[in-house]
Amino acid sequence: MLVFMKKEKELYRNRIQSLSILKIIVLFGGLIFYAPVALLVRTRFGITYSQFFLLQAILSFSIFLFEIPCGFITDRIGYKKTLLFSNFFILIARILMFCANNFILFCLEVVLEGISFAFNSGTISSYLYCISEKKFAKNSAVIGNYSNAGFLISTIGFSIINSLWGMNGLLLSTIFCSLIAFLFSFQLENIHVNATKVTSDRPKIKGFRKYPFGMTDTMIILLTGFINISFLLINFFYISMILELNLNENYMTILILAYTGIQFISPYIIEKIGEYNAFYKMEIALAITIVIVFGIALLSNFFVFIPMLLLPTALSILSVYLNKYQNAHIDGLGLHKDRATVLSFYSMFSNFIEIVFLFGSAKMSHWSVHTVFIALAIGLLLLLLFLCVMEKRVKSKLV
Repeated sequence: MLVFMKKEKELYRNRIQSLSILKIIVLFGGLIFYAPVALLVRTRFGITYSQFFLLQAILSFSIFLFEIPCGFITDRIGYKKTLLFSNFFILIARILMFCANNFILFCLEVVLEGISFAFNSGTISSYLYCISEKKFAKNSAVIGNYSNAGFLISTIGFSIINSLWGMNGLLLSTIFCSLIAFLFSFQLENIHVNATKVTSDRPKIKGFRKYPFGMTDTMIILLTGFINISFLLINFFYISMILELNLNENYMTILILAYTGIQFISPYIIEKIGEYNAFYKMEIALAITIVIVFGIALLSNFFVFIPMLLLPTALSILSVYLNKYQNAHIDGLGLHKDRATVLSFYSMFSNFIEIVFLFGSAKMSHWSVHTVFIALAIGLLLLLLFLCVMEKRVKSKLV
């Protein structure tokens, strides 16, 4: 009994340590000081605007292409090695970006970046779920905050580093932070994927392999896709909302810093709401998100800043509960040994929805900003109705 208790304490201590290390990895991985001038990094070597957008397309296609193969590899080699590979590839990509001086090298750089993102996709979520299932939602929000902290530090550090050392200083600082993230990856606990077990009170749901597009799987893909599109609309159209109010575009920086700051309260909100019954809380978060999006669509005065500030946090909380539900759904399918592969499957098809949206966005060029957000709110409302009629909702109460 004493030996068992000692092993349990050691396991708990190792997983707390791994969680702390994961925070450091996410923080330093998010320190991308050159991000505000990513276009100039390429164009200073003669890359044209059309070539720059072609590079972005190659990046998206690389992520799409390697998503499932990398998920399959993850389930065979474990999460620690996958995070090592992800951080190694992004480190090499950053170094290559510093050295690149022609289109071919920049193509190689974005392909390596795409492989890194594909390895990382779903891995942190899977790793967190395995080391802290009962506090997954809260820990996911905390990890998200470390990513937000990296973004804030990068935003503030950009002007300082750029004024002191210029473009090369921005690139070298980013490379140094990527190196730190890579080195800390060696300190993670090595989770054996095949050793994870399905919680005894999980229902067995028939055949993901037999019915890969079941109602629940379709819902997960659609909702993930809509969350991604919502964040894209924030990036694309918040500036238009500011200009509609006859404000200077520089207010966008203040708005970004403000809504990122608000996102730091997400873990405290999730702690108050709790972890149990993720499906129901996902529905509530989605309903609140719909109200906020309708607020953005219908308000045309300074009060519109209230829902604009709240939307990223609402989406983050919705995403956290969706992640918890889809991990529990994978357990229910009996596919815990293939967790990363299934998550990659979800991610790949939700990315496809995002790609379709981006190609179709040209058709929305004549729409007003408010019309775009009304369309988003209606789409989210239809998804909420879809959730309400899902046949497996009764089983979600075990999540």
